[in-house]
Amino acid sequence: DDTWETATHVDRKLILSRVRRENPVRGIEMLRAEWKNESAQHRAELLTCLEISLSVADEDFLEEVRGGDRSSTVRDEALRLLRMIPESRILRLFAETLKKHLHYRRLLGWAVDPIAYSEEFKKLGINEVSSNKGESDSDYILRQMAQFMPLSFWCEFFDCDSETAAQRMRKSPPFSKHIYLTDTILGYKDRDWAYHVLKDERVLQSPDLMQLVPLLSVEQREQLNLSGKVDRNFYISQWFGEDDSEWGERFSQGVLKMIYGMDYCYYDRPTCEALALRLPASMYDYVVALGASRESSASHWEFTVRLQQLLLMKKDIIQAF
Repeated sequence: DDTWETATHVDRKLILSRVRRENPVRGIEMLRAEWKNESAQHRAELLTCLEISLSVADEDFLEEVRGGDRSSTVRDEALRLLRMIPESRILRLFAETLKKHLHYRRLLGWAVDPIAYSEEFKKLGINEVSSNKGESDSDYILRQMAQFMPLSFWCEFFDCDSETAAQRMRKSPPFSKHIYLTDTILGYKDRDWAYHVLKDERVLQSPDLMQLVPLLSVEQREQLNLSGKVDRNFYISQWFGEDDSEWGERFSQGVLKMIYGMDYCYYDRPTCEALALRLPASMYDYVVALGASRESSASHWEFTVRLQQLLLMKKDIIQAF
């Protein structure tokens, strides 16, 4: 506690992040103690740390901030976090509204009962008028709510398991022309939702879905279909994620095929080192073969030499232990 009281703002964010992992409730207590002494910018930045171990236990504090803080930036951040808690009062209201106005029939598809905009919706961050041509304002209001809902809501809505709900929302979602659920999945860091969406897709043909790959476990990545040509703007570091565990052989081969299928390949040494950390050492011979197939490409040759050196080093380390 003494360290928290005397720490700089940068250190406070680090301390709060650590405490949130170990004791989320204590993190809220620490924030309350110094809340009024912080600037608006610092309050907003400290709030972002609550995303770690975020739960319904944080709702009362966040509602206090949303309702009473003098800074609109801080209030907006509190609202953002509240809309990330599946059990929050805000999402329960959205759920009730959607169940009342949104209807799904297997043969006829989706039906929507019109809804009027209200002051309450405005306070909850729901906008009134759509900028999309052809989308009614009523649909827009409900679509915004739908994009905040976790997969558990759609399981209840469809009365089915999570895999069925995820695939149904992928293939035939409501407001299909405008709804975008990738941000929803990323916001919740929902690994299973991402997996259910990705496992039957040709990932490289869906740039929006490629963003979900870092959420997957090593085992889940092994099931992906990585066939096809990669986009020229793809960087393999986008798939590293927070987990530096070694990948499986099937996924590793798919990634290497992507890299060698690119017209130009340039990866600096830190990126190659991070990639080698994740590739099994057994990929050495596979890299040799792929490198031989692109020996006329200077960029691929440089990449091959660098990756071979790193994988040999990895082999030596493994054998030493």
